[in-house]
Amino acid sequence: MKNKIIFINLKNNKYTRTRNYYNGLKKIGVECTWCDVDGFIELLILFREIRSFQGKTTVVVTSRSQLLSIYGFFLGFRVILDAGLPLWDGVITSRRSFGFMGWGLIKVYFTDFLSFQLSRHVIFETNIQLSRVSKMFLVKKQKLSYVLLGVDENRFLIEKIDRTTRVPSNNTLKILFRGGNQIESGISILVEACKLLKNDKRFTFTLVTNSLEQQIKIANLDLVVGHIDDDLVKELILNSDLILGQLLNHKRLSIAIPHKFYEAAYFSKPYLTADYGLMKDLVNKNLVFGFEAGEVQSFVGSLNVLFEKRNELLVYGNRLGDWYRQNSSQSVLTENFYKIISSTRK
Repeated sequence: MKNKIIFINLKNNKYTRTRNYYNGLKKIGVECTWCDVDGFIELLILFREIRSFQGKTTVVVTSRSQLLSIYGFFLGFRVILDAGLPLWDGVITSRRSFGFMGWGLIKVYFTDFLSFQLSRHVIFETNIQLSRVSKMFLVKKQKLSYVLLGVDENRFLIEKIDRTTRVPSNNTLKILFRGGNQIESGISILVEACKLLKNDKRFTFTLVTNSLEQQIKIANLDLVVGHIDDDLVKELILNSDLILGQLLNHKRLSIAIPHKFYEAAYFSKPYLTADYGLMKDLVNKNLVFGFEAGEVQSFVGSLNVLFEKRNELLVYGNRLGDWYRQNSSQSVLTENFYKIISSTRK
């Protein structure tokens, strides 16, 4: 009998990186099933069904669903956990949500600790995370692997990109910033830059984010707040001349690469980011443009340089697109993911 792969995801967990690998496996004909569960009871029912299957079954818990790997252990299953990032990085490092009297910090740490200890194998986003996780959560390194984040290409089906006609032709750079309003994103840097350039017709900005503390009204900034569908995301990216990455020197950038970097790479769009952490290496390799993290004047200076050298936007965009297809396309990452879970089967 063929080995079946069962992906288990918390029902309210809509934005999990694991969906990318699941869709990739389906494309190459691997037998796999996606199951959304709403807590312990539904998981118990699902595991009873899995025990009735004939042949081998590999259970994978999705990123942001770490709690299910703990439940699974006490129901007799040691799962493969596609963690992506520790919950600690999203809740504590990024959002600084410590909870009353630090209870949130304790809860998050022990959820990560138990999920890593009780899983058969754990997969993260970057190689640099492995040593950090091993020390912080006392996990043996041989139990850890990594697969890059990538993009779920099923969300953005596109025909072959015309890679010869994207040099800005109307003397205006259309610049897109898309991302959550977390500390590391640096939206304040973007807003300050927009104010400095408010009378400069060379630049127009679009900011798409989940929430803002206060309304922003600047003539050269189009603001979109709240969830937008994938068709609009695709339209915004395709109509932009430059994609912005994170703008601050937040320590999360030293362990993870933002999702919007992979989106820019998938669409072969040039990318400007804070020259910090893992992105610094990509800047040094001339895959993306960089500026001094958190410095508004450096950011504005980079925009001025890029406007004067607009032909380089096309060169960098194409180079980044080539890198994506060789290193982080859905097919490449799916192959890496499949190798890992195949090697860890009992």
